[in-house]
Amino acid sequence: MSLARKVFDGLNKNAKGLKKKIAIGTASLAMMTGLADNSFADINIWTSVPAEVVADGQTEYRMDVYADTTEPDIANTQIESAEWDVIVPEGIDITGAELPDTNNPSQNPNDFFYNFFMFAPYNAVDSTMDSKRKLRFNVRIVDKREGPTNRIGILGSYYFTVNEGETGTKKFELNEVGFSDTDYNSYDYYKDYPAIWGVQAYNQPFTIKRPALEGDVNGDCIVNILDLIYARNRLGADVESGDNSKADMNSDGRVNILDLIYIRNRLGNRCE
Repeated sequence: MSLARKVFDGLNKNAKGLKKKIAIGTASLAMMTGLADNSFADINIWTSVPAEVVADGQTEYRMDVYADTTEPDIANTQIESAEWDVIVPEGIDITGAELPDTNNPSQNPNDFFYNFFMFAPYNAVDSTMDSKRKLRFNVRIVDKREGPTNRIGILGSYYFTVNEGETGTKKFELNEVGFSDTDYNSYDYYKDYPAIWGVQAYNQPFTIKRPALEGDVNGDCIVNILDLIYARNRLGADVESGDNSKADMNSDGRVNILDLIYIRNRLGNRCE
């Protein structure tokens, strides 16, 4: 390991807490003086998640964290490290996490650090929440003082399920985000103090849906005569056309008497 890397490693252990203290004080001043405007952020970071998920406690979904350093003021700057926390909303269980590629250097072109050798002890994403529902050990550091420029790519991916009974709109929140470049500059973001620290975070919301009710063709959360009529009016119809596939209850590629029987046997069922 190079001397520069050893020094970086030693300083990095205390840097996060120090940066936060400095950020809080300066951010408060920025907000009081009207300077708290992040519209000119050098680096953008965001969560990418399916727009809709089902609260069945089983279906696994994926959330990606992306970084973007294509803003003109920073496009030629080499980014050598990234760290971030993820706050997981209530009702969401994390089932796993992974880097964009297990190879070192990464061979995945979608990886923000594609084709750069990473410093192995600090190239990881976290799948274990702490008591505050945070995923804290998310860090990626290049092995040598170099890094990607003008890049949009994935930093890490997380897998999750939604507990049964959950509804509404939720989002994963990014916090305590930090990037550094090869000229020893840092770029930071703290969700409670979003002043002008060079990073803008976007947390994509997602809508939680109830599991589909078997036999509820028209989606009104009750199986009744209207569902029978809906399917009857589509008997023999092409399931590839329009919304006819909704009436193909047994997924055999046809709308026939078997689908009417399927609905009849569930009459009176309601969403919980």
